[in-house]
Amino acid sequence: MRLPILAAAILILSLTLPNLEVVSASDKPSVSFSVETDRKSYVRGEVVRITLNAKNTGVETVTYSFGNECEGFRIMILNSTGSNLGVSGFGPPVCRYATRTLAIQPGQTTIVASGDWNTSQPISLLDKNGFAISPFPVAIPRGKYSVVGVLNYLSAGLSQQLASENVIIHYTSDTDTTHPTWPSGATLTASNMTQSSSFLSWTPAEDNVGVIGYGITANGTAIFCCERGDTTSVAIFFLEPGTTYLFKVVAADSSANWNMDGPTVTVTTPP
Repeated sequence: MRLPILAAAILILSLTLPNLEVVSASDKPSVSFSVETDRKSYVRGEVVRITLNAKNTGVETVTYSFGNECEGFRIMILNSTGSNLGVSGFGPPVCRYATRTLAIQPGQTTIVASGDWNTSQPISLLDKNGFAISPFPVAIPRGKYSVVGVLNYLSAGLSQQLASENVIIHYTSDTDTTHPTWPSGATLTASNMTQSSSFLSWTPAEDNVGVIGYGITANGTAIFCCERGDTTSVAIFFLEPGTTYLFKVVAADSSANWNMDGPTVTVTTPP
């Protein structure tokens, strides 16, 4: 009965939503947009302060209406291939269906979106097609990034880039680029095996600064991330009965340097 109930709920919700006019930026020629950052060059670990500004050069008030919290003006961070990094804090929030409007008065410049990009936080490194290069988060690579302002009307399938600004991220001379290592004889052990779960424990990794997290892969696919660095065991669930798994533990330091060659163990769940 879940599918009919869900379908009915969606239908009821759609009937109660206001019939909002979807307006693109090109429909409001008197409004111009600009992205501003406090600087153009940063050392990795610094905070990039970003605003998306809208200036009304006309003689009438310009109003944008949005049907939920996932619609509106947003900021994206793109890498050199044009892929969205999905930086924490810049994606759309959990949708709340409530009408909201934004009015820009004549001659007024309004900040319509803003945010701080903390470049010390690991990111999901993507290729030009948007697929993950690494199964686990990595430190922000040095290079050029585009900070882009976007107008989203997700219900209508409209996502329009408004303005952008380029920033450069550098390393410092003392940037940590050394990944954790495993001591000689390090092991990964499986115990308490059931048809759908296993308990894994491992030898701690070592690092010149300190290990802050561990992850687990199963048959080459990341299935768990990230246990804190002072914990050396985890329970893995949702396994398939009668299936062979090659588990591997991986480790990262505070600069998101990952050692992907940790100890392994092969197990077969009961049928």
